[in-house]
Amino acid sequence: MKKLLILAMALLVCGALQAQGSKEKVNPKSFLAFHAGPSIPIGDFYNSDYDNADAGFARIGFNPNLTYGYQFAKNFGLTASIFFNKNKLDNIAIQEAMEAVFEVEPGSFKGLKLDHWKWYGVTVGPALIYNFTPYVAGDIRIMAGIVNANTPAITFQGETLAGEDWSVAMPLQAGADLRIGIGKNKNTFIFVNIDYLYMKPKFNVDSDLDELVSETFKQKISVINLTGGLGIRF
Repeated sequence: MKKLLILAMALLVCGALQAQGSKEKVNPKSFLAFHAGPSIPIGDFYNSDYDNADAGFARIGFNPNLTYGYQFAKNFGLTASIFFNKNKLDNIAIQEAMEAVFEVEPGSFKGLKLDHWKWYGVTVGPALIYNFTPYVAGDIRIMAGIVNANTPAITFQGETLAGEDWSVAMPLQAGADLRIGIGKNKNTFIFVNIDYLYMKPKFNVDSDLDELVSETFKQKISVINLTGGLGIRF
C-alpha cells in the first residue's frame, strides 16, 4: 500500500507540473492509428498455375492494422504495427487444375475446397518522416518482426482431408503513409497507408484418412495492403 500511495503522489505531482505548463504549445511526437483495407496478393502467392511449385492460388483478402509511431527527430522516427491478414483461395482454379491432372470430367472436383491463408503478427522499424504542413505529415518505413501464419484447411464434399498448420516466420515489410489532421486542434487525423509484406514460412501438413501422409513445404507469401482509417496524435 505504501508503494501505491507513493506512486499516486508522484502522478499527482506530474499532473500538477503538466497543468502549470499547459499554456505552452507542445507538438505531439506520437501517433496511434487504426486502419484497414484490402490485401492484394502478388507474384507466386497470387499465381494459380498448378505447375508452379510456389503458386499460392491466393485472392484479395482483408487487412486490419494498429500502427504506432514516435518521432525522435525532425525527419526520423520509429514505427510499430500489429496486423492481421486473411486471404481466400481461387477454388475454381484449384478444382480445374486437379481435374486436368487426374484427367476426369469437369465438375468431378467441385466438392474440393481450401478455405484461406491467414496470419497475424507485429513488425517494428525505422521511419523517415516529413511534415508537409503543421497538420499534414507522412513517412516511409522499413520494418521486420514476427508472424504466425497458417495453411488452408482442405475438405472434399465436407470431409476434412488435411487440417491447417501454423508456422512462425519473420516478415519483411516496407510502406508509406499520409496523415491529414482534422478537427479543431488537428490531433485527430485521417490515415492513408500502403505497404508491401513478404515472408516464406515453412509448413508441415498432415493427413491421416487411411494412413498418415505428411508434406513439408515453404510458401512464398507477398501482398500489397491498401488501408485507410483514423488516428490520434499525442
